[in-house]
Amino acid sequence: MQHEPSATQPGLLKYTARDIRKSLRLLTVSWPFGAAFRAIMDGAAYTAFLTTYLPINDTSFGLIRAAGWAAVIFLVLGSYVVERTGHAKRYVIGIASAERYLWLIVAAIALLPASQHVGLKSWLIAIVAFTSCALGSFGGVGWHVWVSGIVPRAIAGSFFGLRSRWGIVSMVLTSLGVGVLLHFYGGAGWAYALLFGLAAVMGTVEFLLWLPIPEIPQPVDPHPPTLVSVLTLPWRHPYFRKYASFYGCYAFAVAMMGPFIWRYCFDSRQHHGLGMSPFTAQLVLVIIPWIMMAMTASFWGKAIDRHGLKPVIVVSSLGLTLVSALWIVTHPGILWLPWLIAVLSGLFMPGYEQVLEYLLLKGFPAERRASYNAGLHLVTGIAGMVGVVCGGLLAQYWQHQLPEIAWLPAWVSHYHPLFLASVLLRVAISALLAPALPARACPR
Repeated sequence: MQHEPSATQPGLLKYTARDIRKSLRLLTVSWPFGAAFRAIMDGAAYTAFLTTYLPINDTSFGLIRAAGWAAVIFLVLGSYVVERTGHAKRYVIGIASAERYLWLIVAAIALLPASQHVGLKSWLIAIVAFTSCALGSFGGVGWHVWVSGIVPRAIAGSFFGLRSRWGIVSMVLTSLGVGVLLHFYGGAGWAYALLFGLAAVMGTVEFLLWLPIPEIPQPVDPHPPTLVSVLTLPWRHPYFRKYASFYGCYAFAVAMMGPFIWRYCFDSRQHHGLGMSPFTAQLVLVIIPWIMMAMTASFWGKAIDRHGLKPVIVVSSLGLTLVSALWIVTHPGILWLPWLIAVLSGLFMPGYEQVLEYLLLKGFPAERRASYNAGLHLVTGIAGMVGVVCGGLLAQYWQHQLPEIAWLPAWVSHYHPLFLASVLLRVAISALLAPALPARACPR
């Protein structure tokens, strides 16, 4: 079927059943490649490269991890372009794909001697991270607009639960390979270069598999939106305001703590860390949670279809908060506790993530959907950026202040106050913002 709408009647075309079946199949088959990219860049490989191979301090680590979050401002520009042109696919394939292959630059940096020019390499990595995410944000904001017209609303939760399961399987297998490689060759630059190069290739393949998926351009408003309207429109909708406020605040609290759990696991016991190897940390923080997520992803997807968004986000976020609180009492004397945390976190994480995915695909009005999606990404991105930077500054602060507090147990590290602050924030968010979330889906 030819999908080239006329300039005057773009809204009259519809996807055929054959289009939908083919597209759902490609969306499912492609995600394991994208998931492999995420497993390498969000897991032990990237963190070990920054923490143990270069290495850099907490403040620099926080700034580098925040570079990607800072690029979310380009979501607004991408949304502006999609709203004015009605097209999304061309920007997703042509521009957002650069997010993946730019990491070949980091692979090249890994081949340089680790001890030389650490500061310069840190800046280069931060620039690559920012540029990569900026292009991904600009081009990728239209992905949910494009896909939302293909995935039927009645099965959206179940479909993305199934898709998530396949992605998690890929992440688990990739993470196992990463863990084994770093266990034996974690001190070699070529190992990191290999991993980052593989991530770039796998991530690019995901985009190539999207090429056959058709696109019916969105109807273009006769009065094209301005950048100001793209920014302000979502906040006029009470449904958006409530969910964006919740996810933004929760993203701040999670980002404040999340990246530094890796640092705590990698730190030696002499520095009050857990002294885990990259492979063990990968098992605890990635592989086991993902295995549990694969087992429960479809359950959460069906729960969204049956009960709506609010019960799922309330239960899953509260569960994640309680599980995260266990890190406050974790120390080298009870090394079994991180394994329990790994299992429990994998039970609740799919609910939190799938509600966010559902919001981006089906949660907001179809008209000007790109603006709503950009607004939600912008809120969570800025919150995450500020959270990571604050986490790095707080960790650096407590590293100097903690030795002055004589009454603390010897096992307390400078990361424990950070964990406590994050958990207390999540409790406040759950108590103050979660009850106000709308119980039903946004009216069409």
